Amino acid sequence: MTATNHTAPHPEPTPRRALVLFAHGARNPEWAEPLRYAQSVLSERLPDHTVTVAFLEFLSPTLTEAVMELAPTHSEIVIVPWFVAEGGHLQRDLPQLVNNLATRYPAVQFSCFPPIGTLEPVIRAIADAVVATLAAS
Repeated sequence: MTATNHTAPHPEPTPRRALVLFAHGARNPEWAEPLRYAQSVLSERLPDHTVTVAFLEFLSPTLTEAVMELAPTHSEIVIVPWFVAEGGHLQRDLPQLVNNLATRYPAVQFSCFPPIGTLEPVIRAIADAVVATLAAS
């Protein structure tokens, strides 16, 4: 008689680090399509991370809603502000939101990138795209 193993397959471990692409939001939901595309690309390139989006206003989920979903299964949440530069929302609103979330979820480590548009590789990529588009026109 042959013994058979009836144990269920082990579920995939939940990623412990999450990235939240945080954007302003707009009334037109199509506005978020490039952000959702970036989410898809990052999810492919960082398979050991959970990558999601969140919005300050107009669209869902909000940052609070996104973190509420992530916090039970993630020990670190990195917020990537999808803004061209640091204006009032990033100087006032985002720090207040993150402080409130850190108080609500003390077991989670929160950190924030600088605004995506201020990163040198992003500025160079935009410049390259402008030059290539001009050359093609």
